[in-house]
Amino acid sequence: MLLPGLSLYSQNLEIEGSIKVTEMAEDVMADNVVVQQDDGTLGVRGLSTILVDADSTNEIQAFSVSATGDTLYLSKGNWIIVPGISEANEPPPPPLECVNPGDLVITEIMTNPESPIDDNEGEWIEIFNSTGSDIDIEGYTLSDGGGTHVINKGSALMVPAGGYITVGKSASANGGITHNYIYAGIVLNNSGDSFEISCDEIVIDHVPIDASMAGRSHSLDPAHLSATDNNMLSNWCFTPEEVTFQYHTTNYGTPGVSNGSCDP
Repeated sequence: MLLPGLSLYSQNLEIEGSIKVTEMAEDVMADNVVVQQDDGTLGVRGLSTILVDADSTNEIQAFSVSATGDTLYLSKGNWIIVPGISEANEPPPPPLECVNPGDLVITEIMTNPESPIDDNEGEWIEIFNSTGSDIDIEGYTLSDGGGTHVINKGSALMVPAGGYITVGKSASANGGITHNYIYAGIVLNNSGDSFEISCDEIVIDHVPIDASMAGRSHSLDPAHLSATDNNMLSNWCFTPEEVTFQYHTTNYGTPGVSNGSCDP
């Protein structure tokens, strides 16, 4: 019986020699896999198939297991047949489902938060989904000119259709923003930098960072919500020091919602 929540996957071993395992409390049925679990106890997993290679000198046992991190042995009768110790590892993750370049648009960046918020806590980026479907960016890569971070939330990180999320450096002392994801390993320069989101080395969006203004985010004009238009610095402006855009006593921006117009 499979343990709840554990996936089934396979691993192959060749039979070479034999060792008696004296810790077995009872006889092992022939043609099984013995599992030494993390807590030291022993269990049995049945073989799914038995294959024989062309020269018939080694049997190859193909089997499935229902736990990870356990030590696996092959068995025949009361004997454990091992080619050495083999660890059961997590199966490789499924390939990322990458969206098309431009489906995600970087729309706002806070590179230079104003005191008392410092850069280590107050930097953040806003990402817009320009499509009509939700996009899961778990496993995608964030990067600037000097660092990278692979999103590893442990579950889906959805950018809603036609909506926004923010990713930031800190969940606290950031001016009161509730970010959708906290990243590490990226330090934005106030000028001469860039920011990028990619998937499996496919660049989904990339924007330059040319200048900064303390306490004011750099925001993309909502009339230019595309991954082409956001490459042009003329379509960006610094958020005005107006109470409408004040998310903290000394910091201005519109994290997670539509930006104000850059027109005077």
